[in-house]
Amino acid sequence: IALLVLLGVAGLVVIRILKGELGEQALGVGSALALLPVVPVTFALLWLDRWEPEPTRYLLLAFAWGATGAALIAIIINSALNVALGMIYDPTTGDDITAVVVAPVVEEAAKGAFVVAFWLLRRDEFDGIVDGIVLAGFCALGFAFTENVLYFGRAYLEGVASSGAEGGVVLSAGTFLVRGIFSPFAHPLFTAMIGLGVA
Repeated sequence: IALLVLLGVAGLVVIRILKGELGEQALGVGSALALLPVVPVTFALLWLDRWEPEPTRYLLLAFAWGATGAALIAIIINSALNVALGMIYDPTTGDDITAVVVAPVVEEAAKGAFVVAFWLLRRDEFDGIVDGIVLAGFCALGFAFTENVLYFGRAYLEGVASSGAEGGVVLSAGTFLVRGIFSPFAHPLFTAMIGLGVA
């Protein structure tokens, strides 16, 4: 129960941050687009787990951790280090270092923490490699959902600012093509390596 309360609070904070940055309309656009890649990736992970499926509650918990807890950790640490690096170097260099070095380490550690904690606390449920990959995949899918809301919403806002509503649709559709069609399995594949290692 305590974990669910913490995830609920983290989720509310994440929504507040996203709404503050994007506004209601872009948040709605980003959320709607971000839901679309969740469906095929979910089916792929469930297919992979078909022989000895994990209980649904664990898969939902993994998704919730990725979408709320891991996302909030990444937002806080990435933002703080980006500011610090921007002061040490310059804002552009700080952005580059954050994107290339800091964000991957922070994001994978935050997502992977769930898999490690699950292995430590529910070792009797952690039966092997497939469990590690599937739990990590669902955690990463939740994270990707939240990250996609941000990316799709930002693209919509940039398009609206440059070309009006039509530009918002075009730019968010282009971003969706890259993240939702060409690379929906990216985050699950990255974090699956942690699941594989833990298994």
